[in-house]
Amino acid sequence: MPTLPECHPWLILMVWLGLALPLYSYLVFPACIIMSAALKGRLFGSAGASLKVSDTPDVAVVVAAYNEERDVESLLASFRNLSYPGRLRLYVGSDGSTDHTAELLGRSVVEYERVFAYPINRGKAAVLNDLLAVVEEPLVVLTDANTRLAPDAVTALVRHFVDEAVGAVCGEVLFTEVNGGDNADGTYWRFEQMIKRAEAAFGTLLGANGAIYAIRRRCFTPI
Repeated sequence: MPTLPECHPWLILMVWLGLALPLYSYLVFPACIIMSAALKGRLFGSAGASLKVSDTPDVAVVVAAYNEERDVESLLASFRNLSYPGRLRLYVGSDGSTDHTAELLGRSVVEYERVFAYPINRGKAAVLNDLLAVVEEPLVVLTDANTRLAPDAVTALVRHFVDEAVGAVCGEVLFTEVNGGDNADGTYWRFEQMIKRAEAAFGTLLGANGAIYAIRRRCFTPI
């Protein structure tokens, strides 16, 4: 009967590392950061910023859109339903859309809504670079054409910028069923949200969902 060749110790080590790294990512790190955040909250409390009447800086809502004609009306309605007490301006860039996105936007926008119809499809990053280059507002909320912002979403994001050390704020995305509107979030997504909240307690949030996040315009670096 043939025998298995003896494995080099370094090979065995690599196998164990290969098994250990996913365990760290999905079990050890989440457990550590969530427990640490809970302990921090108990010891020092949560320093939630509150938006004062005077703290209403101008905000730009920026959207890169490609072939989004079915969502144009909902996008504009979502923007117009925002209850932010300060001044809002919408910037939409049509990324070389081949449907009626640019046309519908062009004839539907009103004051404080600007549309940029780019003739060639270049990708979301290029459109965001162009839009951020013309934005004048100090705070920028980035979202998608198929995202429906809650009326108080901008207010909830902006209140954290009262702290000058904050450069970006991540919103929370809720997935809903197309027909009933019921919450369709899965277990993994809720798990990710728990990690994000724990990271935020230490000011170390590693990433944001592109559907809703806010940044200081001066912090933006072209992609």
